[in-house]
Amino acid sequence: MTMKIKYPKFKASVNIKVIKKKSIQKNREYIKTVASNIGNHGLFIETKRLYPKGALVKIEFNFSDSKQKKPEIQAKGIVMWNRRFFKPQGMGILLYEFINVRAEDFALTLLQLYEKEETIKR
Repeated sequence: MTMKIKYPKFKASVNIKVIKKKSIQKNREYIKTVASNIGNHGLFIETKRLYPKGALVKIEFNFSDSKQKKPEIQAKGIVMWNRRFFKPQGMGILLYEFINVRAEDFALTLLQLYEKEETIKR
């Protein structure tokens, strides 16, 4: 039985910050990286620094090239799986709640970014 993907995934590069939630604010871990495989409900982050399956995270997305401090979109997620022994190393994160936008607006932003990158490649 094959599983059909309901929502498209995009290969657009997005600057993100992944923050692992801990009980003490000062000791939160984070990873700054680029997500290149991203969909409406999740993303794959290529990194050697893996969080355990089930870890709760907050993702901060910055879609523009600017070095602005405030993230454009924030979402809560959970680490669903990680890949340590195969290339590329990384982890899959399920997005379960968007903090400052609706999920539909996030999908629209992804689509616009993907179209922009495809135009640049041509």
